[in-house]
Amino acid sequence: MQSSWWMCLIGVGMRLSRGQAENRLILRDEVEKCLLEATLGPKAVEMKQCALKWKAAAAEAVAVGGSPDKNIQSFVDEIRMRSCGAVNSTSSTTQ
Repeated sequence: MQSSWWMCLIGVGMRLSRGQAENRLILRDEVEKCLLEATLGPKAVEMKQCALKWKAAAAEAVAVGGSPDKNIQSFVDEIRMRSCGAVNSTSSTTQ
């Protein structure tokens, strides 16, 4: 179930039959059909567009100033603020 949810969410991937869940082998013809559809069929264009969209989003996220960069900076800032607050509160009680 999760794999089909991800395929719908990100728009890439092909789903074969249930295979082991249906207690049967997935035949070569079915694999070939899915590969042809994913590489040459109309679904291939749609999946490539989605893949390029996610590639651009990933590149933007990991660039300087991207969301991971901002999250790390926010974390560092919070640690600094907490450590300065702890130092100030302990120094005032020792005097």
